[in-house]
Amino acid sequence: MKFFLYILIAGFISLSTGKVFASAAEGSEESFWRFDVSPYAFVYMTDLTKEPPSGKKFRLRVKTGIQYDTNVILNAGGARLPAGVPKQEDWRWVFNLNTNYSLYKDSRTEATVAYTFFQSFHKTLSDFNITQNLLEASILYRISPVVSVKANYMFHHMLLGGDLYDYANVVGPSVIVAEGKGFFTVFDYRYATARLKNVSIFRRNAEMSGSDNLYGITQNIYVGNSVFLRFGYSHDRNKGQEEYWNYTGDKVFAWATLRLPMSSLFDIYGEHYRRDYDGANPFGGGEKRDDKSYTFAVTVTKYFKEKYGLSLRLFYMRNQSTVAAFDYSRVVPSVLVDMRF
Repeated sequence: MKFFLYILIAGFISLSTGKVFASAAEGSEESFWRFDVSPYAFVYMTDLTKEPPSGKKFRLRVKTGIQYDTNVILNAGGARLPAGVPKQEDWRWVFNLNTNYSLYKDSRTEATVAYTFFQSFHKTLSDFNITQNLLEASILYRISPVVSVKANYMFHHMLLGGDLYDYANVVGPSVIVAEGKGFFTVFDYRYATARLKNVSIFRRNAEMSGSDNLYGITQNIYVGNSVFLRFGYSHDRNKGQEEYWNYTGDKVFAWATLRLPMSSLFDIYGEHYRRDYDGANPFGGGEKRDDKSYTFAVTVTKYFKEKYGLSLRLFYMRNQSTVAAFDYSRVVPSVLVDMRF
């Protein structure tokens, strides 16, 4: 569930943002530029299929490593670079700290709080360094051995290049149904509100402020102790301050985790996300914008003494759009270290 919510907020932020450079009133060419945090969400690592000690109330996890991003700024294919940006590809170091504390737990009820800190440092493109804080709280209640309900809240705050970029609140319930024999299904609703701020390099950022309503279902399947499968679908409606930022989205994803010999894991993830936008897009000659994005990630992790892991990961994203300024691709290979306490 934590990963679902993390992807939700990352996806909401990235798909709600867009910034226009070069004033048309000055006679220069108007171009679109945006920022996407989705590759950073894939710093997440899957645990070995072993339950933590039941009496442990506080958990700490640290992840760090290096990434090479072929398109940090999401420049459209063949487009010239924005003014003041020397290149579109760059190396970066990433650091992620996650804490989880169990406030209360009995046979039916569990209340938890969690805090996540994320920081990236680019070798050259320092204006794109991210500082992200996530605060989460949840209460789970087991109605029966089969059905549980959960209330979720998240606060997100992000700096870009040291300046306030956005903050968001996300709330919503979940219903968890355990069908038995390794099957369980999660039904989610999330309502998110995001406030974006104008910053020096993104001067029309604030007009993407708005809300998102999301409905999702995820089927989880354990196959013995060696295979964990997840399949999901979500539908969301996003609204900004301008009609051409409003969209209706439909996403499907599949995710498989395989436990290998020698305390190793193999992860493969894929998703397809279609977004149909309202109104005529001013950055595409008034043409209606429709996007289809494809995301793929594959990871191999070797664990040492169950607390330390080394991962090699490859992330790929392709966004196809009817508006050329939004048509781009990126590849992000990573080497990541995972430590759990």
